[in-house]
Amino acid sequence: MKAWDDNPDAKIVPVTMTFVPYPDLALSLGILVKEHVAKQREDAWKLYNTLKTKKKGWDQLKICRMWEGYLPCLAWYYNVAHANCNRRMVPVGSHKPIDTSAMIINFPSWFGNQKLHQSHRSNLVALYDEYETLWFGAARTPKNLPFYWPL
Repeated sequence: MKAWDDNPDAKIVPVTMTFVPYPDLALSLGILVKEHVAKQREDAWKLYNTLKTKKKGWDQLKICRMWEGYLPCLAWYYNVAHANCNRRMVPVGSHKPIDTSAMIINFPSWFGNQKLHQSHRSNLVALYDEYETLWFGAARTPKNLPFYWPL
């Protein structure tokens, strides 16, 4: 699974994703296994700082382009992941919530796109078989869908 980019000439970087299997951030992060929600917190933090500092190199990754212009919403995603980690007693280390009190949070235009959400559910099933029966249901989750990038 090459989730980060479809460009064969791109430098290989660690896979960074923000899974949104549903058009609801709390539900999307709440269904993840403990280890996966911790990874989402890490990935959201990396993406947030990459976009905030306009770090070169990652700016062409599809995941960065998807969140570009929606930094407050990405901060909220991070905060939901952070709170979820706290509830599940995942060590927080140096992580602290991002202050979103002065931010206007607008959702990206792709949020609610069922093709995107379904592709994320499919890829979660590919990572963890238990998602299929626990949350998504075998009949509703096609297997091995490619990630859908609404760019």
